[in-house]
Amino acid sequence: MKIAIVDDEQLQRDTIQDYIHRYSTENGVAADVIQHSSGEELLRTFEDQYDVIIFDVDMPGRSGLDIAKEIRERGSDAVILFITNMAQYAINGYEVDAVDYVIKPIGYYDFAMKFSKAAKRVRKNDSKLIALECVDGMRSVMISKIIYVEIMGHYLVYHDKENDFKVRGSMAEHSSELLAYGFVRIHKSYLVNLKYLDNLKANEAVLRGKANIVLPIGRAYKESLMKAYLDYLKG
Repeated sequence: MKIAIVDDEQLQRDTIQDYIHRYSTENGVAADVIQHSSGEELLRTFEDQYDVIIFDVDMPGRSGLDIAKEIRERGSDAVILFITNMAQYAINGYEVDAVDYVIKPIGYYDFAMKFSKAAKRVRKNDSKLIALECVDGMRSVMISKIIYVEIMGHYLVYHDKENDFKVRGSMAEHSSELLAYGFVRIHKSYLVNLKYLDNLKANEAVLRGKANIVLPIGRAYKESLMKAYLDYLKG
């Protein structure tokens, strides 16, 4: 795993890095750790290369939560773990799908328990593949990278973070498979991944992951969409 530690205090960054190396030794997990002294420093070099990002919530300048929101807007799938002085500061972690938070002062066993959750989620995200019968042959696509699916003529088009795939089959068939992975039908022509849903307007859904994705919400799907989205935010 490639891991970023984002904290303005050198001593705390070193402590967390030591804990990660101890966890790696005890659990046989390979870990490559990079330290950043601020969120702005992380953003300057950010290329969605991390599996896990550990943010201190309270930092000078922009908070860890603000930076986490921005990397989600850039389409990052990184697993996020927060470090905070007070538990109530972490309750907004659902906004960025944070896996958990650790309360200061940080002890090894509490950190290891929370970090284990992050490592499990990385493995889970990496293992979810879907086989697609595309017009140019079979492809395996990571489900976590699929932003939305749309009907286009006689085909479906899968839009992920890097590519678009023209796929055979009906929306009903593909919906039945993807609903178990956090997707929801928002329109007769669109199925979206809730992790990329950034904003709900009266009749439109705004998605992150690619620029300017605004999709219509069908009247018949609005109630089920709202319920699914609220359930998703609650975990």
